[in-house]
Amino acid sequence: MKKTNPKLSPFTLSPPARKSSSLGFPVPSLLLAVNDPFVMNSWAKTFPENKHVKFLADGAAKYTNALGLELDLTDKGLGVRSKRFALLVEDLKVKVANVESGGEFTISSAEEIIKAL
Repeated sequence: MKKTNPKLSPFTLSPPARKSSSLGFPVPSLLLAVNDPFVMNSWAKTFPENKHVKFLADGAAKYTNALGLELDLTDKGLGVRSKRFALLVEDLKVKVANVESGGEFTISSAEEIIKAL
C-alpha cells in the first residue's frame, strides 16, 4: 500500500489550477525546507509521480531568515528551522502569505493556497 503525505499530495498528485505568469508560462510550485540538498533530493524521489513541485534546500536558513520565517528550536536540539508557511507569489510580489501558528497545519495546506489562485 502506497503511503501519501497529506501536506504534499494535493500538489504532487494533480496539478493545481495554475495561472500563467506575466511571462506566459505556468506558475511553478516550490517546496522549501531548512535542510540539505541531499535530503531534499531523497524526499523528492519518494514522489515519483510528481511533475509539479520542485524541492529546494535552504540548508543555512538564509532565505527563511530573510523572509522572517525562522523558528529557533535550538533549545530542543533542532537548531534553526522554518515556520510552516505557504506563499503565493505573482510577478515577484507576495500576494498571499499563510503562516501557521505553533504546530498547526491549516492555512498553509495545498487546498488553502489553491483557493487563492
